[in-house]
Amino acid sequence: MYCLHCRQRLELRLRGGRERLICPECGWVHFTSAPAGVAAVIQNDFGEVLLVRRAGTFRPGLWCLPCGYLEHDEEMRQGLAREVLEETGLQAEIGEVIAVHSNLDREPPYPLGVWLRATVSGGNLQAGGDADLAQFFALDQLPPLAFNHDALVLAQLQQPADASVAALTQEMHAFVRSKGWYEANSKRPQTPRNLAISLTLEAAEVLEHLQWREEIVDQTEWQGELADVLLYLVQLADTTNVNLVEAVRAKLRKNATRVWDQPAQ
Repeated sequence: MYCLHCRQRLELRLRGGRERLICPECGWVHFTSAPAGVAAVIQNDFGEVLLVRRAGTFRPGLWCLPCGYLEHDEEMRQGLAREVLEETGLQAEIGEVIAVHSNLDREPPYPLGVWLRATVSGGNLQAGGDADLAQFFALDQLPPLAFNHDALVLAQLQQPADASVAALTQEMHAFVRSKGWYEANSKRPQTPRNLAISLTLEAAEVLEHLQWREEIVDQTEWQGELADVLLYLVQLADTTNVNLVEAVRAKLRKNATRVWDQPAQ
């Protein structure tokens, strides 16, 4: 191998604790860099995750998240959007990074993998490129996976997480936008008045679970009603420019100064 600058033959020399190919003339070092790969975590309204079945020569027949290597001149999110379109036929908006791993389950150089959350913005689901099938799966009914780190990331999604109010608000807005309810001609205008009415109605449904009884009978239904209340609450707060976290903390500070009635003896 020769130097890219002065075309001298490279020699093995010790640098940084290991032998590397170095130009004896100008000192240029040939580093064997790890390739960068990206993968998209796309979930539908039911929480199912989009996987593709590999059709090439590397682990064919097994499933993985839509993924691929970045080109040398690609920005990370642009490259991942390209891979998603190639393998699934879907246009995607790439969001936050949710995991980073070195892919040690293959031959070196070990690729550095970045997993990012993504949402569908257009297109039609149709496998292509290195995939021959694209399908959504429930997280507890996954097919055989090609890559260990996909399994780790998907297992992470199944773990309960304390999501921030900001994260819940973003997910709520994404859902409402996907239904077209923010459009000007929507039959469900998302105005503060309508949201406040909906919040009150959902709170009334919470009361139904305790009508004529002292205990919750259906925990799943109860959980869903409380979630509906929270969704309308965060939407109403964000629509009216209220920071719920700051508002709650301010209210707690105010309540701490109040003199509360003493309990009856």
